[in-house]
Amino acid sequence: MKALRSALAGAALGVALGGCQTTTNGTEQSDAAAARANMQLGSAYLQQGNLPVAKDKLERAVKQAPRDPAIHGLLAMLYLRLGEESRAEGEYRAALALAPRDPDLLNNYAVFLCGAGRIDEGVARFQEAARNPLYRTPWPTRMRACACTVPGAMQRPSPCMRAHCRCNPTTPRPPRSWSSCCSPRIAPPTPTAA
Repeated sequence: MKALRSALAGAALGVALGGCQTTTNGTEQSDAAAARANMQLGSAYLQQGNLPVAKDKLERAVKQAPRDPAIHGLLAMLYLRLGEESRAEGEYRAALALAPRDPDLLNNYAVFLCGAGRIDEGVARFQEAARNPLYRTPWPTRMRACACTVPGAMQRPSPCMRAHCRCNPTTPRPPRSWSSCCSPRIAPPTPTAA
């Protein structure tokens, strides 16, 4: 009888602990699902320009999934739009600490660095992103690296951009403002001596 009670007590403890484990796992899964939903909503609100709601959703998401680099990347973009550059940089750094080779995060951080006047750092991040063989859009990233080095380069093609275009004639068409740079029908402008 004593042995039966011990066995039943052990089985009850096992069921109780197993139930706790399932509850914890269920909570983790529900936090992940909630974080994903809040991230998607926050991203949509950010794109629509509804910054207060985007902030609420993304801050909730990061509390629910603090190790998700995509959430940190979106928070960085939000804080940048809010004019909170130091918080934006902190979120970019947090995102890259979690996913140091993510080309999209590297590209976005490079845009931030160039906008902050940290040209060398920005170009290095652009180049790091463009070298990633899994990156889907390395060409625009290379062009942004060129644009980072020349003020106003997005309005007129720089020598860096023209050189890149000559080397990559099969790349997608660039923005209209400097489309003549890469058009196979139009020769790139030649520099004039001053």
